[in-house]
Amino acid sequence: MALPLPSVDIVVVAVAALFALAAPTRSRLLAAGAGTLLAALAMAGLRSATAGGERLADLPRSFQLITLALVLVGDGLVLFALAGRRPVPGPAPVPVADLIPGERWLTLHVLAALGALVAPGLHLFMLLVLTAAAAGYCWSRPGRVPLVLGPALLLLAGCWYLLARVAGPMPLLLAQLREAPYSAAFELGVAGALLVVATVLLGLAPFHLIGRGPFTPILGALLLVRLTAVAVPGGLVHWQPVFFPVALVTTLFAAVARRPDLALLGVAAVGAGSGSPVAGWCGVLVVALVLAFRGRDWLERSGRRLAVTGWAVVVALVAAAGGALVPALAGGLAAETVYTALVALGASVAFLTTAWRLRR
Repeated sequence: MALPLPSVDIVVVAVAALFALAAPTRSRLLAAGAGTLLAALAMAGLRSATAGGERLADLPRSFQLITLALVLVGDGLVLFALAGRRPVPGPAPVPVADLIPGERWLTLHVLAALGALVAPGLHLFMLLVLTAAAAGYCWSRPGRVPLVLGPALLLLAGCWYLLARVAGPMPLLLAQLREAPYSAAFELGVAGALLVVATVLLGLAPFHLIGRGPFTPILGALLLVRLTAVAVPGGLVHWQPVFFPVALVTTLFAAVARRPDLALLGVAAVGAGSGSPVAGWCGVLVVALVLAFRGRDWLERSGRRLAVTGWAVVVALVAAAGGALVPALAGGLAAETVYTALVALGASVAFLTTAWRLRR
Protein backbone atom coordinates (compact mmCIF):
# COMPACT_ATOMS: atom_id res chain seq x y z
CA MET A 1 0.00 0.00 0.00
CA ALA A 2 1.47 3.35 -1.05
CA LEU A 3 1.65 5.96 1.66
CA PRO A 4 1.16 9.62 0.68
CA LEU A 5 4.22 11.16 2.30
CA PRO A 6 5.18 14.67 1.16
CA SER A 7 8.94 14.79 0.67
CA VAL A 8 9.21 18.04 2.62
CA ASP A 9 7.89 16.30 5.74
CA ILE A 10 10.44 13.52 5.49
CA VAL A 11 13.22 16.11 5.11
CA VAL A 12 12.00 18.04 8.16
CA VAL A 13 11.84 14.92 10.34
CA ALA A 14 15.25 13.79 9.10
CA VAL A 15 16.80 17.17 9.98
CA ALA A 16 15.16 17.03 13.41
CA ALA A 17 16.62 13.55 13.94
CA LEU A 18 20.07 14.84 13.04
CA PHE A 19 19.62 17.67 15.56
CA ALA A 20 18.69 15.15 18.24
CA LEU A 21 21.72 13.02 17.39
CA ALA A 22 24.06 15.99 17.50
CA ALA A 23 22.79 17.10 20.92
CA PRO A 24 25.26 16.13 23.66
CA THR A 25 24.00 13.41 25.98
CA ARG A 26 24.43 15.44 29.18
CA SER A 27 23.07 18.70 27.87
CA ARG A 28 19.72 20.41 27.71
CA LEU A 29 20.14 20.32 23.94
CA LEU A 30 18.97 16.71 24.12
CA ALA A 31 15.55 17.94 25.22
CA ALA A 32 15.48 20.50 22.41
CA GLY A 33 16.48 17.88 19.85
CA ALA A 34 13.91 15.38 21.07
CA GLY A 35 11.18 18.03 21.16
CA THR A 36 11.96 19.19 17.65
CA LEU A 37 11.85 15.60 16.43
CA LEU A 38 8.46 14.92 18.06
CA ALA A 39 6.90 18.15 16.76
CA ALA A 40 8.22 17.51 13.25
CA LEU A 41 6.91 13.95 13.39
CA ALA A 42 3.46 15.14 14.44
CA MET A 43 3.22 17.73 11.69
CA ALA A 44 4.49 15.27 9.09
CA GLY A 45 1.87 12.73 10.14
CA LEU A 46 -0.84 15.38 9.95
CA ARG A 47 0.19 16.47 6.46
CA SER A 48 0.38 12.85 5.35
CA ALA A 49 -3.12 12.11 6.64
CA THR A 50 -4.61 15.18 4.93
CA ALA A 51 -2.66 14.84 1.67
CA GLY A 52 -5.68 13.33 -0.12
CA GLY A 53 -7.96 16.26 0.69
CA GLU A 54 -9.33 14.97 4.01
CA ARG A 55 -10.16 17.54 6.65
CA LEU A 56 -8.68 17.42 10.13
CA ALA A 57 -12.16 17.22 11.64
CA ASP A 58 -12.91 14.07 9.61
CA LEU A 59 -9.85 12.17 10.82
CA PRO A 60 -10.23 9.56 13.59
CA ARG A 61 -10.34 10.99 17.09
CA SER A 62 -7.39 8.83 18.15
CA PHE A 63 -5.25 10.37 15.38
CA GLN A 64 -6.24 13.87 16.45
CA LEU A 65 -5.34 13.14 20.08
CA ILE A 66 -1.96 11.60 19.26
CA THR A 67 -1.06 14.49 16.95
CA LEU A 68 -2.01 17.04 19.61
CA ALA A 69 -0.07 15.15 22.28
CA LEU A 70 3.05 14.95 20.12
CA VAL A 71 2.92 18.67 19.33
CA LEU A 72 2.38 19.65 22.97
CA VAL A 73 5.11 17.36 24.28
CA GLY A 74 7.53 18.42 21.54
CA ASP A 75 6.96 22.14 22.10
CA GLY A 76 7.12 21.61 25.85
CA LEU A 77 10.50 19.90 25.55
CA VAL A 78 11.88 22.77 23.47
CA LEU A 79 10.64 25.38 25.97
CA PHE A 80 11.90 23.21 28.81
CA ALA A 81 15.37 23.14 27.24
CA LEU A 82 15.44 26.89 26.65
CA ALA A 83 14.51 27.59 30.27
CA GLY A 84 16.78 24.92 31.78
CA ARG A 85 19.93 25.48 33.73
CA ARG A 86 23.30 25.14 32.11
CA PRO A 87 24.88 21.81 32.95
CA VAL A 88 27.91 21.73 35.19
CA PRO A 89 30.91 20.37 33.28
CA GLY A 90 31.82 16.93 34.54
CA PRO A 91 35.13 15.13 34.55
CA ALA A 92 36.60 14.12 31.23
CA PRO A 93 35.86 10.55 30.18
CA VAL A 94 38.49 8.05 31.08
CA PRO A 95 40.03 6.54 27.94
CA VAL A 96 39.75 2.79 27.64
CA ALA A 97 41.96 0.33 25.90
CA ASP A 98 42.14 0.58 22.13
CA LEU A 99 41.58 -3.13 21.61
CA ILE A 100 37.97 -4.28 21.67
CA PRO A 101 37.60 -7.63 23.48
CA GLY A 102 36.43 -10.37 21.13
CA GLU A 103 36.91 -8.26 18.02
CA ARG A 104 36.87 -11.38 15.82
CA TRP A 105 33.39 -12.25 17.07
CA LEU A 106 32.37 -8.64 16.49
CA THR A 107 33.68 -8.70 12.92
CA LEU A 108 31.83 -11.94 12.16
CA HIS A 109 28.67 -10.51 13.75
CA VAL A 110 28.73 -7.32 11.66
CA LEU A 111 29.54 -9.07 8.37
CA ALA A 112 26.83 -11.71 8.83
CA ALA A 113 24.23 -9.08 9.77
CA LEU A 114 25.06 -7.02 6.69
CA GLY A 115 24.83 -10.15 4.57
CA ALA A 116 21.36 -10.89 5.94
CA LEU A 117 20.21 -7.56 4.52
CA VAL A 118 20.74 -8.75 0.94
CA ALA A 119 20.69 -12.57 1.12
CA PRO A 120 18.28 -13.73 -1.65
CA GLY A 121 17.55 -17.28 -0.52
CA LEU A 122 15.98 -18.79 2.59
CA HIS A 123 18.95 -21.02 3.46
CA LEU A 124 21.57 -18.27 3.19
CA PHE A 125 19.37 -15.78 5.02
CA MET A 126 18.70 -18.12 7.95
CA LEU A 127 22.35 -19.17 8.16
CA LEU A 128 23.49 -15.55 8.30
CA VAL A 129 20.89 -14.58 10.91
CA LEU A 130 21.86 -17.51 13.16
CA THR A 131 25.56 -16.78 12.71
CA ALA A 132 25.21 -13.07 13.39
CA ALA A 133 23.08 -13.61 16.50
CA ALA A 134 25.41 -16.25 17.94
CA ALA A 135 28.55 -14.22 17.20
CA GLY A 136 26.99 -11.13 18.77
CA TYR A 137 26.27 -13.05 21.96
CA CYS A 138 29.80 -14.49 22.08
CA TRP A 139 31.15 -10.95 21.78
CA SER A 140 28.90 -9.44 24.46
CA ARG A 141 28.83 -12.35 26.96
CA PRO A 142 32.05 -14.34 26.44
CA GLY A 143 32.08 -17.68 28.20
CA ARG A 144 28.43 -17.53 29.37
CA VAL A 145 25.63 -19.93 28.50
CA PRO A 146 22.90 -18.30 26.32
CA LEU A 147 19.94 -19.27 28.49
CA VAL A 148 17.46 -17.09 26.58
CA LEU A 149 19.05 -16.55 23.18
CA GLY A 150 19.98 -20.22 22.76
CA PRO A 151 16.39 -21.57 22.85
CA ALA A 152 15.29 -18.70 20.61
CA LEU A 153 17.89 -19.63 17.99
CA LEU A 154 16.88 -23.30 18.22
CA LEU A 155 13.27 -22.21 17.61
CA LEU A 156 14.45 -20.22 14.59
CA ALA A 157 16.31 -23.25 13.26
CA GLY A 158 13.10 -25.28 13.60
CA CYS A 159 11.19 -22.67 11.60
CA TRP A 160 13.93 -22.82 8.95
CA TYR A 161 13.47 -26.59 8.61
CA LEU A 162 9.66 -26.40 8.45
CA LEU A 163 9.60 -23.58 5.90
CA ALA A 164 11.97 -25.45 3.61
CA ARG A 165 10.35 -28.88 4.09
CA VAL A 166 6.75 -27.79 3.47
CA ALA A 167 7.72 -25.60 0.49
CA GLY A 168 8.85 -28.75 -1.33
CA PRO A 169 10.82 -28.55 -4.59
CA MET A 170 9.99 -24.92 -5.36
CA PRO A 171 12.82 -22.33 -5.41
CA LEU A 172 13.44 -21.06 -1.89
CA LEU A 173 14.03 -17.43 -2.78
CA LEU A 174 12.62 -15.14 -0.09
CA ALA A 175 10.60 -13.16 -2.64
CA GLN A 176 8.90 -16.36 -3.88
CA LEU A 177 7.97 -17.86 -0.51
CA ARG A 178 4.57 -16.15 -0.70
CA GLU A 179 3.71 -18.72 -3.40
CA ALA A 180 4.65 -21.71 -1.23
CA PRO A 181 1.84 -24.16 -0.34
CA TYR A 182 1.61 -23.13 3.30
CA SER A 183 -1.75 -23.78 4.96
CA ALA A 184 -3.48 -21.29 7.26
CA ALA A 185 -2.68 -23.42 10.31
CA PHE A 186 0.98 -23.66 9.26
CA GLU A 187 1.23 -19.89 8.79
CA LEU A 188 -0.33 -19.36 12.21
CA GLY A 189 2.17 -21.56 14.03
CA VAL A 190 5.32 -20.49 12.19
CA ALA A 191 4.43 -16.79 12.38
CA GLY A 192 3.97 -17.06 16.14
CA ALA A 193 7.37 -18.73 16.53
CA LEU A 194 9.08 -16.15 14.29
CA LEU A 195 7.51 -13.30 16.27
CA VAL A 196 8.88 -14.75 19.50
CA VAL A 197 12.38 -14.93 18.00
CA ALA A 198 12.08 -11.42 16.55
CA THR A 199 11.01 -10.08 19.95
CA VAL A 200 14.13 -11.58 21.56
CA LEU A 201 16.48 -10.33 18.85
CA LEU A 202 14.96 -6.83 18.78
CA GLY A 203 15.42 -6.52 22.53
CA LEU A 204 11.82 -5.71 23.36
CA ALA A 205 10.71 -6.02 26.99
CA PRO A 206 11.28 -8.28 28.85
CA PHE A 207 14.25 -9.38 26.71
CA HIS A 208 16.07 -6.04 26.68
CA LEU A 209 18.80 -7.13 29.11
CA ILE A 210 20.02 -10.34 27.47
CA GLY A 211 23.39 -10.40 25.74
CA ARG A 212 23.40 -9.42 22.08
CA GLY A 213 25.65 -7.79 19.54
CA PRO A 214 25.18 -4.22 18.34
CA PHE A 215 23.49 -5.35 15.09
CA THR A 216 21.26 -8.01 16.65
CA PRO A 217 18.15 -5.73 16.72
CA ILE A 218 18.51 -5.35 12.94
CA LEU A 219 18.25 -9.15 12.66
CA GLY A 220 14.92 -9.13 14.52
CA ALA A 221 13.51 -6.48 12.21
CA LEU A 222 14.72 -8.39 9.13
CA LEU A 223 12.99 -11.54 10.34
CA LEU A 224 9.72 -9.64 10.35
CA VAL A 225 10.18 -7.74 7.09
CA ARG A 226 12.05 -10.17 4.83
CA LEU A 227 10.60 -13.47 6.05
CA THR A 228 7.46 -13.33 8.20
CA ALA A 229 5.58 -10.70 6.17
CA VAL A 230 6.43 -12.52 2.92
CA ALA A 231 6.21 -16.23 3.75
CA VAL A 232 3.42 -16.30 6.37
CA PRO A 233 1.51 -12.98 6.06
CA GLY A 234 -1.75 -14.50 7.30
CA GLY A 235 -0.13 -15.64 10.51
CA LEU A 236 1.50 -12.24 11.02
CA VAL A 237 -1.87 -10.48 10.77
CA HIS A 238 -3.32 -12.94 13.29
CA TRP A 239 -0.55 -12.31 15.85
CA GLN A 240 -0.43 -8.52 15.49
CA PRO A 241 -2.90 -7.95 18.40
CA VAL A 242 -0.39 -9.85 20.58
CA PHE A 243 2.84 -8.43 19.16
CA PHE A 244 1.82 -4.76 19.22
CA PRO A 245 1.12 -4.77 23.00
CA VAL A 246 4.69 -6.07 23.49
CA ALA A 247 5.96 -2.99 21.64
CA LEU A 248 3.67 -0.87 23.83
CA VAL A 249 5.02 -2.43 27.04
CA THR A 250 8.53 -1.69 25.79
CA THR A 251 7.77 1.99 25.28
CA LEU A 252 6.06 2.22 28.67
CA PHE A 253 9.07 0.62 30.32
CA ALA A 254 11.28 3.05 28.41
CA ALA A 255 9.25 5.94 29.83
CA VAL A 256 9.72 4.66 33.39
CA ALA A 257 13.40 3.73 32.96
CA ARG A 258 14.17 6.89 30.94
CA ARG A 259 15.43 4.93 27.93
CA PRO A 260 14.54 6.77 24.70
CA ASP A 261 16.46 4.16 22.69
CA LEU A 262 14.04 1.46 23.88
CA ALA A 263 11.13 3.75 23.01
CA LEU A 264 12.38 4.06 19.45
CA LEU A 265 12.74 0.27 19.32
CA GLY A 266 9.04 0.02 20.15
CA VAL A 267 8.25 2.36 17.26
CA ALA A 268 10.48 0.30 14.96
CA ALA A 269 8.73 -2.92 16.02
CA VAL A 270 5.36 -1.38 15.14
CA GLY A 271 6.55 -0.57 11.63
CA ALA A 272 8.36 -3.88 11.07
CA GLY A 273 5.39 -5.90 12.33
CA SER A 274 2.75 -4.00 10.36
CA GLY A 275 3.02 -6.25 7.29
CA SER A 276 3.44 -3.27 4.95
CA PRO A 277 6.68 -3.42 2.91
CA VAL A 278 7.20 0.35 3.09
CA ALA A 279 6.52 0.59 6.82
CA GLY A 280 8.55 -2.57 7.46
CA TRP A 281 11.72 -1.30 5.83
CA CYS A 282 11.23 2.05 7.51
CA GLY A 283 11.10 0.15 10.80
CA VAL A 284 14.50 -1.34 9.93
CA LEU A 285 15.82 2.19 9.39
CA VAL A 286 14.44 3.27 12.78
CA VAL A 287 16.38 0.39 14.36
CA ALA A 288 19.45 1.79 12.61
CA LEU A 289 18.64 5.16 14.23
CA VAL A 290 18.62 3.44 17.64
CA LEU A 291 22.00 1.88 16.90
CA ALA A 292 23.38 5.28 15.90
CA PHE A 293 22.27 6.81 19.22
CA ARG A 294 23.72 3.91 21.19
CA GLY A 295 26.96 4.04 19.23
CA ARG A 296 27.33 7.75 19.88
CA ASP A 297 26.79 7.28 23.62
CA TRP A 298 29.31 4.44 23.68
CA LEU A 299 31.91 6.61 21.95
CA GLU A 300 31.35 9.41 24.46
CA ARG A 301 31.71 7.08 27.44
CA SER A 302 34.81 5.38 26.09
CA GLY A 303 36.59 8.56 25.03
CA ARG A 304 36.94 7.41 21.42
CA ARG A 305 36.40 9.62 18.40
CA LEU A 306 34.78 8.65 15.13
CA ALA A 307 36.62 9.46 11.91
CA VAL A 308 35.20 12.01 9.48
CA THR A 309 34.21 9.29 7.01
CA GLY A 310 32.45 7.38 9.78
CA TRP A 311 30.52 10.46 10.84
CA ALA A 312 29.44 11.06 7.23
CA VAL A 313 28.02 7.52 7.06
CA VAL A 314 26.28 7.94 10.44
CA VAL A 315 24.78 11.30 9.45
CA ALA A 316 23.40 9.89 6.19
CA LEU A 317 21.99 6.89 8.03
CA VAL A 318 20.33 8.98 10.72
CA ALA A 319 18.83 11.37 8.17
CA ALA A 320 17.21 8.45 6.35
CA ALA A 321 16.05 6.84 9.60
CA GLY A 322 14.56 10.09 10.88
CA GLY A 323 12.41 10.40 7.79
CA ALA A 324 11.41 6.73 8.18
CA LEU A 325 9.63 7.42 11.48
CA VAL A 326 6.63 8.80 9.62
CA PRO A 327 5.82 5.81 7.35
CA ALA A 328 6.70 3.33 10.14
CA LEU A 329 3.98 4.79 12.36
CA ALA A 330 1.63 5.15 9.38
CA GLY A 331 1.93 1.41 8.70
CA GLY A 332 1.32 0.67 12.37
CA LEU A 333 -1.78 2.86 12.39
CA ALA A 334 -3.16 0.94 9.40
CA ALA A 335 -2.66 -2.38 11.24
CA GLU A 336 -3.46 -1.55 14.90
CA THR A 337 -4.56 2.05 15.38
CA VAL A 338 -5.00 2.16 19.17
CA TYR A 339 -1.80 0.31 20.06
CA THR A 340 0.25 2.38 17.62
CA ALA A 341 -1.14 5.62 19.04
CA LEU A 342 -0.27 4.46 22.56
CA VAL A 343 3.23 3.46 21.42
CA ALA A 344 3.79 6.96 20.04
CA LEU A 345 2.56 8.46 23.32
CA GLY A 346 4.82 6.16 25.32
CA ALA A 347 7.80 7.18 23.21
CA SER A 348 6.96 10.84 23.82
CA VAL A 349 6.80 10.29 27.58
CA ALA A 350 10.15 8.47 27.43
CA PHE A 351 11.79 11.50 25.84
CA LEU A 352 10.10 13.81 28.34
CA THR A 353 11.19 11.83 31.40
CA THR A 354 14.74 11.62 30.05
CA ALA A 355 14.87 15.38 29.65
CA TRP A 356 13.51 15.84 33.20
CA ARG A 357 16.24 13.58 34.57
CA LEU A 358 18.91 15.63 32.77
CA ARG A 359 17.50 18.84 34.22
CA ARG A 360 17.72 17.49 37.75
